[in-house]
Amino acid sequence: MIEQRRFLLLALVFHHDFLRQESAVNKILKVFAIGFAAVLVLIVALVAYLGFAFDPNQFKTQITQIVLEKKQRTLSIEGDIQLRLFPRVVVDLGKVSLSARHSTEAFATLDSARVSLAVLPLLNKKLVIDKVSLRGLDLHLQRNEKGESNIDDLFSKEQNADDPKSTQNAQKMQFDIQGIELANANIQVSDEQTKFSGALKNLQLNSGRLADKTATTLHLSSKIVSQQKAGISTDAQLELTTGLRFDLSAQEFNLDKLSLALNGLVQANKLKLNVTAAQLQVQPKELALNIAGLEANLQTHVAQGDADLRLDAPRISIDQTQASGDKISASMTLRGAQNLSAKLNTSAITGSSKALKLDHIQLEIERKQGVQTLKAHLNSALQADLAQLVFSLDKFKLEVQILDPSLAQADIKLPVSGNLIAKWQQRVIQTDLQSQFDQSQLKATIEVQGFATPQTQIHLNAAIDAINLDRYLTPATAGKPGNVAGKEKLPASNEAPMDLSALKALQADGKIAIGKLQVKNIKLNDVQLPIRLNAGKLEFKGLHAHLYQGELAGDASINANENGFTVHSTLSRIHIQPLLKDALGKDMLDGHGSLKLQLQTRGKTMAQVKGNLDGEVSVNLVDGAVKGFNLAKALRDVKAKIVNQADQEQAANANEKTDFSTLSASLHFVDGIGKNDDLNIKSPFLRGGGSGTVNLRNNSLDYVAKVTVVNTATGQGGADLSQLKDISIPIRISGPFDQLSYKVQFSQMSSDALKSAIKAKAAPLIEEKKKELQEKLNEQLKDKLKGLFGR
Repeated sequence: MIEQRRFLLLALVFHHDFLRQESAVNKILKVFAIGFAAVLVLIVALVAYLGFAFDPNQFKTQITQIVLEKKQRTLSIEGDIQLRLFPRVVVDLGKVSLSARHSTEAFATLDSARVSLAVLPLLNKKLVIDKVSLRGLDLHLQRNEKGESNIDDLFSKEQNADDPKSTQNAQKMQFDIQGIELANANIQVSDEQTKFSGALKNLQLNSGRLADKTATTLHLSSKIVSQQKAGISTDAQLELTTGLRFDLSAQEFNLDKLSLALNGLVQANKLKLNVTAAQLQVQPKELALNIAGLEANLQTHVAQGDADLRLDAPRISIDQTQASGDKISASMTLRGAQNLSAKLNTSAITGSSKALKLDHIQLEIERKQGVQTLKAHLNSALQADLAQLVFSLDKFKLEVQILDPSLAQADIKLPVSGNLIAKWQQRVIQTDLQSQFDQSQLKATIEVQGFATPQTQIHLNAAIDAINLDRYLTPATAGKPGNVAGKEKLPASNEAPMDLSALKALQADGKIAIGKLQVKNIKLNDVQLPIRLNAGKLEFKGLHAHLYQGELAGDASINANENGFTVHSTLSRIHIQPLLKDALGKDMLDGHGSLKLQLQTRGKTMAQVKGNLDGEVSVNLVDGAVKGFNLAKALRDVKAKIVNQADQEQAANANEKTDFSTLSASLHFVDGIGKNDDLNIKSPFLRGGGSGTVNLRNNSLDYVAKVTVVNTATGQGGADLSQLKDISIPIRISGPFDQLSYKVQFSQMSSDALKSAIKAKAAPLIEEKKKELQEKLNEQLKDKLKGLFGR
C-alpha cells in the first residue's frame, strides 16, 4: 500500500511538470506565429505600398543612362512605365525604341509590351513568366562583310572578375514562360556577307507554356519578303504549326505533328510548299537525328513550265553509334517548253553519324525539248561524316545520252566516272573525272569553292587528247566544203536568240588543253585555252594553238551582260589556202603569211552579231595566188577590146589564178561593213591597188582593183602584154560571197589613157594593120589588073 501511494504521488508530480512544459511550447509557437503574421502583413503592406506609391517612371533617366554607358545605345521610353507587384509582378511599357550601337539609327522599336512574372521562384533561380506580350515590334538585324552583326554586343556576357561563379550561376538559371504572344511584328535582315536582304512582315506568334522538358504548341505566321543580290526574290506567306519540346541541358529539340506551308512568289514565279512530319527530333550536340513520316511537296511555275517535287522519308534514325532507316525516294517533273523528269532512290541507311553510308544511290534524269532528248543515269555509293559535314561519292558512274536528229551524230553517248567529295563547312566540292567516248579521252579536275553562296568560284583543269566538235554541235548539212553558207538558214527574224544568261551566275578560272581539235571544220593542234569567268564576262587570255603550218596567239572574250564578243588575235606563218578551204569551203586565196584580228561586236542572233561588227582585219601574204580569175589572160584580150572599150566579164573559175609575190590589205569594219583602200599586190609583171567594201549584213562584196602592168619580160604571160605596160586597168569584183564575178572595166579607163595607149602602145599594132591592109589592097589591085587585061 505504501509503495502504491508513492507511485501515484510521483505520477501526479510528473504530469504537473509535463503540463507546465507544454504550456511553454505553446507560448513559443504562438509568439512565432504572431511574429510571422506580423512580418507577412508587413511584406503585404510594403508590396501594396510599392504597388500604389512607387513610381518607376522617376528612374527612366537612370535606366537610359545605364544602357548608354553599358551598351553605347540610346534607349527612349516615350510612354509611362506601369508596375504592379501584387499578386504578380506586372510591367507594362508604352512605345520604346533602342538605337544601334554608337549610332542614332533605329535598331528596334516597340509599340507596347507586357511582362508578368512570379517573384518567389526567383529565390530558387527559376524565372517563371506568366505571359509575354509584344505588339508592333520593328527590328533591324544587320551583318557586315566581316561577319560582325549589330546584336553581338547585346549577347556578350559581362562577368564579374571577383566572382568566378557568376557564369555558373547564370547558366543554372531556369526559365518558365506560360505563353508568348507576338503581334504585328516586322523583322528586317540585311547580310552583306551572303548578299541577302529580306524581312519577316506582319509576324504573328502564339505559344503555350515554354519550359525546359515540357511539351507545348507553337503557331507562327508571317509574310516573307526577300531580295538577294545574287538574284533570289521572295514574296510568300508562311504558316507553321507544331508541337515543341526541348531539353536545354541535352540540347535536344523535338517537333511533333509538324505542318509547314509556304505560298507565294519566288523569283516572280508561283510557289506552293507543304511539309509534314510525324516527328522531327534533333540533338546537334550528340549528332543525333530522328525523322518519322516526313513528306514534302513543292509546286512552282518557272520560265520552263510547271514543276512538281516530292520527297518521302518514312524513317531515319541517326546517332553517334548507329544509323538505320527506310529507303528514301524523291521525284521531280517539269512540263512546259521542256519536259523534265527525275527520280532518286536510295538503299537503307547504315553506319553512324560519323560514318553514314548509303550503299546505293540511283538517279535518273530525262529531259525532252523539241526534237532533242537528254538522258542521264547516275549510280554511286554515298558516305558522310555528319560531324564534319563531309559527303563523298566514291567511284561513281554517270551515263549521259543525247538524242538529236538535227546533229551530225544523232545519238551521242558520254560515259563519265570519277570521285566527288563535298565539304559543307568549307563550302568546297572537289571532283576528278575520266571519260572515254568515240575517239576522245577526257581527264579533268574540278574544284568549287563557296558553293551555295553568291561568291561561288569554279576552278577547272581539263585535258582532251582529241575531239571533233563538228561531230556533236554542227548540223549535218554544215561544215562540209562546198556547201553554200546561209542557204539553209532561217531568215534573221526567225533566228533563235543566243542565251548567255548562265554565264552571269558563275565565276570560274582554269585551263583546257586539247591535243587535236576540229570546230567548224577548222583543225587545230596543241590548243591551250585559259579561261576566266567573272560577273558574266568570259575571257580567254593567252589563247594559243598551232594550225595550218603556223600558230594562233591572242585573247578573246564573251560578255553575257550585253551579249558582246571581242577577238584580239594574230595568226602568224600560216598557210592561208587550206585554212580558207576548211573554214569557208572555198579555194580562193593561196600564200603564206599573217592575219591579224582586232574585232568586237554584240547581238543576240548571228545576224545582229555580223551587223554590229566593228574593228579591223589585216593580212600580209607572200608567194601566193588569187584563185578564180586569171588576170594575165584577161589582159591579153585587150588587143581585141581596147578600141571599142567594151567591158569584159567572167565568172570565177576555180581552175584559174593570178599569181602574186606579196599581198597586203586591211579591212576597217563599222556596223558590219568593212572598207578597204590600201590593197597592195605585187608580182613580177604587175602592181595592184584598190578600194571597196565587204558587207556582212547581206554577205556580199563590191571591190574595184586597179592593176598596172610593169614588166613584160617575165611573169604570167607578161611578154604578150607589152602594149599595156604602165596602163592602170580597173577590175571590179562583186556579188554574193558564193557567186562572185570579175569584170575588167575598160569603159572606165580615161580617154587620155586610151589615146596614150593607142599612140604609144598600140602604134605597132596599127602599123601592122596598115601593112596587112596594104598587102590586101595590092593583091586586090593585081587581081583587078589581071581581069582588066584578060590575064
